[in-house]
Amino acid sequence: MLLAITLVCVFGLLFHLYNSLITKPRKLQLALRKQGVIGPQPKFLLGNILEMKKSCEAAKKIVSNGDVVDSHNCGATTLPFFDQWQKQYGEVFMFSFGNTQIVHVTQPEMVREITTCTSLDLGKPTYQAKERGSLLGNGILTSNGHFWAHQRKILAPELYMDKVKGMINLVQDSALTLLSSWNNEIEARGGIADIKIDPDLRRFSGDVISKACFGSNFSKGEEIFYKLRVLQKASSKRVLSTGIPGIRYVPSKNNRETWALEKEIKALILKIVKEKRRSEAAPSDQKDLLQMVLEGATINMNTQNSIDNFIVDNCKNIYLAGYETTAVTATWCLMLLAANPIWQQRVRDEVVQICKGQIPDADMIRQMKQLTMVINESLRLYPPVAVISREALKEMKFGEISVPKGVNLWTIVTTLHTDPKIWGNDSYKFNPQRFANGIRGACEFPHVYMPFGVGPRVCLGQNLSIVELKILISLILTKFCLSISPKYVHSPALNLVIEPGHGELIKMSNPVEEIVGESTLENKQKALNHNDSSSSSTTDDDFRRPIDKKKCHLFDRHKPIHSTLGGGKLADVLLWRKKKISGGLLAGATVIWFLFECSGYHLLTLICHSLIVSLAILFFWSNLSLFVNKSFVELPKIELPEEIWMRFVLLLRDQCTCVSGIFREVASGNDLKKFLYAIFSLWIVSIVGRWFSFLTLVYLTTVMLLTVPFFYEKYGDQVDTYGEMAIKELRKQYSQVDEKVLQKLPIPFIKDSKQE
Repeated sequence: MLLAITLVCVFGLLFHLYNSLITKPRKLQLALRKQGVIGPQPKFLLGNILEMKKSCEAAKKIVSNGDVVDSHNCGATTLPFFDQWQKQYGEVFMFSFGNTQIVHVTQPEMVREITTCTSLDLGKPTYQAKERGSLLGNGILTSNGHFWAHQRKILAPELYMDKVKGMINLVQDSALTLLSSWNNEIEARGGIADIKIDPDLRRFSGDVISKACFGSNFSKGEEIFYKLRVLQKASSKRVLSTGIPGIRYVPSKNNRETWALEKEIKALILKIVKEKRRSEAAPSDQKDLLQMVLEGATINMNTQNSIDNFIVDNCKNIYLAGYETTAVTATWCLMLLAANPIWQQRVRDEVVQICKGQIPDADMIRQMKQLTMVINESLRLYPPVAVISREALKEMKFGEISVPKGVNLWTIVTTLHTDPKIWGNDSYKFNPQRFANGIRGACEFPHVYMPFGVGPRVCLGQNLSIVELKILISLILTKFCLSISPKYVHSPALNLVIEPGHGELIKMSNPVEEIVGESTLENKQKALNHNDSSSSSTTDDDFRRPIDKKKCHLFDRHKPIHSTLGGGKLADVLLWRKKKISGGLLAGATVIWFLFECSGYHLLTLICHSLIVSLAILFFWSNLSLFVNKSFVELPKIELPEEIWMRFVLLLRDQCTCVSGIFREVASGNDLKKFLYAIFSLWIVSIVGRWFSFLTLVYLTTVMLLTVPFFYEKYGDQVDTYGEMAIKELRKQYSQVDEKVLQKLPIPFIKDSKQE
């Protein structure tokens, strides 16, 4: 009897697995193919995940060369496989995420139907609550049906614009605190500094959301924000394994870390909730978002565990939505302004004209048209969320396609926001002017502009986010001038939100001219600094200090040092951005120099000894393998492609031609300056040759190549300052020599060139 029950259970489990892993996915794929929806061929259990991972790894190798890219196609680096598949299969195609079937949709009319659908039968994908339950739970971002409607009814009224206006003072205080810390850092570095802005902007947005929604400050929720950030990164590591059956139950290192963080975050949130309940035992008319969540948790909740889960899940959703999206949007917006000084000045002029030295308020930010255009363009190029996903909870029809129950619909925001057919030929360019007549005048299909989503699932916090952005950016532009740091590497990455892969480095300095006088902004800044024991006081001069005039870079360099070195892998190695390669080259050069120079070893001897040892080992191993019954691993056949040799020969030919051309030009007698320069340089090299052997000279050159550019990039401003002084002194000495010696020589072409 027991054996029969066991067999029934085993066969039942096998049947369930066969149905869910094989029969159901094939049935959904067949239903879509019959309607003409095709796509890449999925693999068993994995779907198209391997193909997606391969495409992402290839895209990661394409990194900006240090300059801010002129083209802002973040979809090509974050979700490159969608561009490839869309070219192959069209705007509507299907693919598989494990055993989850997904239909990709970027057809504007079909997108409108999906995003504006109000039926509760179209909801968020059920896999999100399962696969990302540790991060999102079953809160408003992932729940469906009447449970989602109940949560939205509780939270939405607290984030309407009339409520957000009451939060403006909190936003101003948090922004001024941030500006004070940046100002202190800039002053400590002599009036100009490279600042990594993204951690500070997260702190700012976290402070605002803590004060506005939970009645506390950032310091109380700092540990929660930190652990949520770590949990977010852990969740993003397995994004491309989402949908693989059972993967979330495997006790891998990443999963164990996720489970531990989930418990810790839950305990921290419940601790804040407990303090909130204790501090507000007396009834109050003023209710923040947390209070509304606490009241809503008691409705239709039967157990204490379900009440706690409701509170924790929605608090995590609010923290994440208010913390990450605003911070990352501000980061990209400041990067674009730093890279486009004309628009930066236009927005600054508008802010100065409207605010007249006052702190921006609700009426002022409503008048800031230029700033609104810049924010809209920033959200177009770098939307916080790359994909808007839905799941058909029942069979539904969109356009000509009948979507079976269980199929997911994905709308790729990055693709829609940069489609040349919708936005024009400059769709990948930063051009805020396109929004001069609002969103409706910016493109042919305004409904495809969805940085905060659209329809019934639109982001509840978009009003607060826009107010934060306008106040923060307007204050930053009245306080600082922005430019891109030479150390910045442009590499958008998808960690649930689209953010800078290597952080955002902005070079900041005080404005060129006085922008804000003795005003409310200064007084409030002083008050903040007085109350903040960790900050030094700010004087009126902080708002008037001009930056230094544009420095003369060495060698007339007008580009970042990375670009000056040619960009690409060579520049990365010389600037130690590929530390393993750079360190290996330096260590290898040191070992070679020590062997040949210090130990007296000779190159030919080393080659012969190495070959003797290698051949002996391989010979004895091949014979030994016969006695231990192991097959000898054959050495791979090495063939260098003809193209590499041709490229090397052509490069060598070009260099020889260049050297011979310089020699001929110097020897022709037409330019005394070049002749003297060549003679002097060769004489210096001949003297150096007496001091060092050729090998030591090559070694020292290698060391200098691997150290000088790195330190020059790090301390370039100081070097340029002293370099400019030295160049001026050299020019002064040369002019004296030219006047007293060269012009008196009886060589006619010198006087002719001087007159020219």
